[in-house]
Amino acid sequence: SDLMPEKRGIFYNMYNRLCEIIFESVLLAFNGSNYDNFLICNSLITILSHLKQRIKIFKKGSSISTILLTIHKNIGRYTANAMATKYLKQTQKNKWPMKLYVKDVRNLVAANMSLDKIGKLFNLEVSKLCFPYEQATSIQKLKTFDSLRPSDECFWKNTFSGRTVPLAARLEAQIIFEQKGFCDLYQFSVFYLIQDCLLLHSVVLTLYTKYCEDSIN
Repeated sequence: SDLMPEKRGIFYNMYNRLCEIIFESVLLAFNGSNYDNFLICNSLITILSHLKQRIKIFKKGSSISTILLTIHKNIGRYTANAMATKYLKQTQKNKWPMKLYVKDVRNLVAANMSLDKIGKLFNLEVSKLCFPYEQATSIQKLKTFDSLRPSDECFWKNTFSGRTVPLAARLEAQIIFEQKGFCDLYQFSVFYLIQDCLLLHSVVLTLYTKYCEDSIN
């Protein structure tokens, strides 16, 4: 082009920017602003600093509402046995930016809404289960329990909130435990986390569908 006879200047920079391939991914959480984001922030800062890449942390009050990670390195640069090859030389010329957004879905709904309440509001097939969080101190400990002990109040009491899961919910969880043939609390915990992710996925898809149909933000 006559606008960039030499490979420099503002128009050449604009051209390069338009030709870039940008990978963007979004990692969703529910109430991550007040819990998960704090747990992963220190590790992410350490890793990104070591790679000399960028991380931005957006706060809303005392909460971490969003985390943005930007990596200006092609995925191919990290492939095994890529050193001193034509492939490596090619990937060095194409430093495709990769962006990862960590977002909290709870910011899209009313503050008093829990993930369980939203699932019931939308009549979703997937529902949130209950779990004795006090017992989740290590994988080894979880593997020592061969039952959910639904009749044990102390086993299910949450010392942080001072609340205990209702007996009906505990009995329902024990039925699922037996139906699935779980051997210990660790196996149930994996199932519990998968159900949580499925429920969150269903909620996000439902919100997006409603937005597309009714233009409701």
